[in-house]
Amino acid sequence: MKTDNFEALIEGIRDEAIDPATVDQAASRVRSRLFTAVKSAGSLRGCEDFQELIPSYLNRTLSPAKSLLLVDHTHECVACRAALETSRSGNIRILPRPQPIASQVSPVTRWAIAAMLAVCVGVGTWAMVRSMMVAPGARATVQTVNGILYQVADNSSTPVFSGRELGERQLVRTAKQSTAMLRLTDGSMVELNERSQVSISRASRGTTIHLDRGNVIVHAAKQRTGALYVKTADVEVSVKGTIFAVTSGTKGSRVSVVEGSVKVDQANRSQMLKPGEQATSDASVERVPVQDEIAWSRDATKYLAILGELSGLQKDIERLPGPGQRTSSRLLDLAPPNTILYAAIPNIGATLGQANQLFQDRIQSSPILKEWWDQQGGHGAQLQEMVQKIQNMSGYLGDEIVLAYNAESDSKNGSPIILAEAKRPGLKELLQAEIADVNAKSARQAMELVDNPAQLRSVVAESRTAKVYIGDGIVAITPQGSLLQELSVRMKQPQEAPSFTNGGFHDRIQQAYSAGVSWLFCADLGRMQEFGGRFNRREARAINDASGMRGVRYLILERKDVNGQTKNQATLAFSGQRQGFASWLAAPGPMSTLDFVSPDASLAASFVIKNPGAMLSELIQQAEAKNPELQQKLEEIQNRTGVNVIHDLADPLGGELTVAIDGPLLPVPSWKLAVEVYSPDRLEWAFEKLVDAFNKQSTEGVKLQLTKSQEGSRTFYTLKPTGVSVPVNAEIDYVFVDGYLLAAANRGLLNTAIQNRSTGYTLARSAKFRSLLPQDANSNFSAIVYHNVGGMVGPLADGLKSMSAVSAEQKRAIEQLQANTAPGLIYGYGEPDKITISANGSLFGFSLDTLALPKVLENVMRHKP
Repeated sequence: MKTDNFEALIEGIRDEAIDPATVDQAASRVRSRLFTAVKSAGSLRGCEDFQELIPSYLNRTLSPAKSLLLVDHTHECVACRAALETSRSGNIRILPRPQPIASQVSPVTRWAIAAMLAVCVGVGTWAMVRSMMVAPGARATVQTVNGILYQVADNSSTPVFSGRELGERQLVRTAKQSTAMLRLTDGSMVELNERSQVSISRASRGTTIHLDRGNVIVHAAKQRTGALYVKTADVEVSVKGTIFAVTSGTKGSRVSVVEGSVKVDQANRSQMLKPGEQATSDASVERVPVQDEIAWSRDATKYLAILGELSGLQKDIERLPGPGQRTSSRLLDLAPPNTILYAAIPNIGATLGQANQLFQDRIQSSPILKEWWDQQGGHGAQLQEMVQKIQNMSGYLGDEIVLAYNAESDSKNGSPIILAEAKRPGLKELLQAEIADVNAKSARQAMELVDNPAQLRSVVAESRTAKVYIGDGIVAITPQGSLLQELSVRMKQPQEAPSFTNGGFHDRIQQAYSAGVSWLFCADLGRMQEFGGRFNRREARAINDASGMRGVRYLILERKDVNGQTKNQATLAFSGQRQGFASWLAAPGPMSTLDFVSPDASLAASFVIKNPGAMLSELIQQAEAKNPELQQKLEEIQNRTGVNVIHDLADPLGGELTVAIDGPLLPVPSWKLAVEVYSPDRLEWAFEKLVDAFNKQSTEGVKLQLTKSQEGSRTFYTLKPTGVSVPVNAEIDYVFVDGYLLAAANRGLLNTAIQNRSTGYTLARSAKFRSLLPQDANSNFSAIVYHNVGGMVGPLADGLKSMSAVSAEQKRAIEQLQANTAPGLIYGYGEPDKITISANGSLFGFSLDTLALPKVLENVMRHKP
């Protein structure tokens, strides 16, 4: 009770409004006492003056004011502190007093310095008072613990349970496969991933979460005063109220923003991050999708339900009529002559409006989506405003909008330009209003309307201000005024302006238009390599020669609707035959290894590759360029084991490879691998030699145990590690079947795969797989990736639905996710001078639920309620 009263008293002092007259009176008293102390202390201009005071100080005859100044000075001055210590030992050494120099400081300057000193003392005193006013007591409360949470001390670690209060800088750490949720005194929530260690401190500037290691997700409450901070070894993050994630590891830190904005300070550099943005403290820490950074959260059930609602919404949106195909474009010929990137998107204003209406209706009818949407704060209103602006603008434009990036041939600079056809009068007035609004919100002139590009001065023409030009039925936006000048000439006098129409890149884009396009992205990769400059270095050339990427020419991405289906296609074209790594994908051929995969598989990838021995030789040659000792190490392995890694491990393999997840995920994922083998006995001999050599060389107590068992005419092999810390289910089972090596996580999967192949119960013959096959002239593929994550989510979702902790709305959303999760197929063809990858459906066969579901499934498996 006394503690509560004291905290209430402190809060009252904090919130008390201070009368300005009272502040002035306090400042007057500070000045009076300060000048009295300075006057009594006399003139102390330098170290020699202070050192003359040391004998009197040690004899305790020095006045209190001078003693205070001397002690303060010795805290900051190394020389005077050493002189004081020497004097205490009896060896007094006083610096010779220099000749006085007449002061040239004017009375006005003296008073200015005195006033500044008074202000500094006053501010420092107030800061000290504020720091003393930080109330003692709890800094956070443990809300939930999933697993084990320890309070860490030097000599002990104590388990912490829900409801426990954590004091100032009390260290807590989550154990392996454990998470916890902390609630700070300001209402902020901190979610700790496994093996994460934090402590909380509070000062006048706000509350600080000290993240020593691991991952946290912070839901920062709105801060009345100060800010909320997260501090790692190399960065400090400050916020007023938002959602963000911070990772601290051996290589550095990563900050990811989910909602709002955060400030990240590192050394002498600061940056602001917005939703979806990310920052790392070291180049060795790569950036990852923000959703991956928060995927470990314990709210797996809620996220699964949200995905179910979004999957249903996506199905509704996909039923909307898409933009029609375009077989030609006036804008293509108007692109700058040195264009290296060309993107054409349809005018989707009408479709966007219908999709937005579907979204709003869905939010109102779904409590789960509405709760999620309401948590987005002001972002929903911003999105609505943006959609409305796009709809208003789209009504004045033609069928497509083009973005072209121009690379100047005489420099490393380049500029983008946006082009569209103006179809209705009134566009200029609409743009004038939008430009005025943009400039009013910007610190500088961000955009300007240009009536006559020819009158642009060179300095203005190359400024950072985006210039908007409307003329001859075209609207163009670019920061490079010279591009507008060239465009104006190209439209009015085509023969007098450089043209894009004579290049091979233009012809390749025109070829795509001729076949019909909806969404189109094209890149002249050959020109981009030259433009970047860095590919001229010897090392980069060597890498490109080995990988085959030096001969790459164009990248073409297309998306269009064909017979009511959305088709995506990516083409990587080369200037000649594919070389190096790029040639590993062989021409289309049979995929017999796919027969070991059942129709129940949730994931399967199959490839037709060129000779594995040649592939491994190329890899070794590439590695030797960076590690000349590699060949010597390979020779040592061969001398010790008798195994040649190319001739004994790679050459016996054929040109087919399939990997799959074909069965339950728990307790061990049901993986399997099938490889074509030309010489099974030679490959098995190499395996046994390598296992024997490993066991002879192992000094860590871990051995490999290879056992055989006969079943009919077949020999089954089991390879498992043995030792103290080896997982129980860590094993690989394999068998040779009709010229194929079949490996899996257990013996049962091998027997099932063999039986399904003999009875014809295979993925390739199933109706759902065959319904995904494209209609084209090819009878085979070079590569395929089949996915049916509904097979993964089914058993887990059924388990979740049976739990009482799942609400009726969540159960309905999970059922919707199961119903809307359809299989998909990505397929590729390797041709002599290009590689083509195609898929039907959204995002190359991956819909929203498909892309997000693996992480959600991981959540569900690790944090089942």
